[in-house]
Amino acid sequence: MMPGDEVDSQIHALIEIVGRVAESVSALSGRVDRLATEMESGGSADGPTALWLLDGTAILAEDPTAFVTGFVDYYNATYTGPGERARPIPSCWREHPGLVAEVAALAYAWRAANHGMSANIRDAEHWLHQWRPGFADRMARSWVPADCFDGGHSDTSR
Repeated sequence: MMPGDEVDSQIHALIEIVGRVAESVSALSGRVDRLATEMESGGSADGPTALWLLDGTAILAEDPTAFVTGFVDYYNATYTGPGERARPIPSCWREHPGLVAEVAALAYAWRAANHGMSANIRDAEHWLHQWRPGFADRMARSWVPADCFDGGHSDTSR
């Protein structure tokens, strides 16, 4: 092989690599455009988009209250409703200290499993199949009186 042939081969390999990177950037750009469109419309064909997740405001909030409050809205919109066994987190959740601790733990476990460089499918799956159902059971059996689920509020120390 002549010295010029080796340089030409390396240039050709670099051109192929740059082409693959350009294709990846183009695909990501399309995904970003679709997410932006969903944010503007408030959802997608697959259901409502959690806007507080997409804009990063609450998920990265310095104020933990903003993150946990956004998470409660997300949880209630996503995991409860007609046909679901899980009960919504009641609006008086802040008035039940034990429930506050449970909700915060659930929210931060969700964030660790689904957001950031250490997020991974194993932890996300564990959150869905262990954290969420365990939380729903403890909330209904231990932390929230029945009248809180019915729109009222029972002033307890739980």
